[in-house]
Amino acid sequence: MTPRACADILQWTGELASRGWRGLLWLAADEEEAERRAAALWQAGGWRSPCWIAAQPPATMPSVQWLPPGKARSRLGGEHDLLVFDAQAASPFDADAFGALSGTLRAGGLLVLLTPPGWALEGAAQQAAKLTSTTAGLPGG
Repeated sequence: MTPRACADILQWTGELASRGWRGLLWLAADEEEAERRAAALWQAGGWRSPCWIAAQPPATMPSVQWLPPGKARSRLGGEHDLLVFDAQAASPFDADAFGALSGTLRAGGLLVLLTPPGWALEGAAQQAAKLTSTTAGLPGG
């Protein structure tokens, strides 16, 4: 992520804070590129309470700020201004952890979702296949 892109995103978080809103930034890229972009944003901001959620701690981040998705509930009641949720290797996607942690964002906070390219399309295709199979015997199905 370029310094200019980081600056624009940080400016956006200021605007979010003034409205009492939170933001979502979705980075769909290969694992190395997504982690590089998120790390650049992490380092560019003066985050007070960031947290990186991933199955394994990223090599570029202090492990004290890393959390495996299975420990998401341990952060309930706390607040974060930056959450990086790495869904690159998550199989299946831990929606419970994602939902629980998104509730810890303070106003102006940013949730960065890292996914492989095409991830949303794969998920949509799987959901469509499930829906088709469950409605096959219904009238009009």
